[in-house]
Amino acid sequence: MEFVCACPAAPTIEDGEPEVAATVGSRVLLACDAVGLPRPEVTWSKDGVELEGSGARWRVQRSGSLQLSAVSVNDSGLYECVSSNEAGTARRDVVLSVQGTRRHAYRQDGPPSLK
Repeated sequence: MEFVCACPAAPTIEDGEPEVAATVGSRVLLACDAVGLPRPEVTWSKDGVELEGSGARWRVQRSGSLQLSAVSVNDSGLYECVSSNEAGTARRDVVLSVQGTRRHAYRQDGPPSLK
């Protein structure tokens, strides 16, 4: 006779890149592949402020990873993934650095006046 234990297991997060570099306008995936029993709930914060729900340019994937679309320099910062269930909590930090500037299309007479 074989017994299978469905005992709670604290979350673990697979290792990933601790720093991610991106260019303005690109799509970025910040890894947080979390496993545990029961399936852990994953939350993300940026520079200590929790990201709630899904935003217009970001979403938390089923795996727990955070996908950011059309990143800007303002998206640079320290992101923290927190994976929790009844058996415990695991954390992982990722630093995102976004480089570059967005190109603007101007009319032939040049950029608009800032007067």
